[in-house]
Amino acid sequence: MIRWVMSFGAEVERIVSVIDFVLLMVDVVEGSMLQTRFVT
Repeated sequence: MIRWVMSFGAEVERIVSVIDFVLLMVDVVEGSMLQTRFVT
């Protein structure tokens, strides 16, 4: 049981870090799009 909980926690942590990375990438892309809108 403890081993399952530990692996589940690791899975959740990995998923959260992936989501965090994706949100960061979206933020970077949208930020650059916003800048180009102001420039043009």
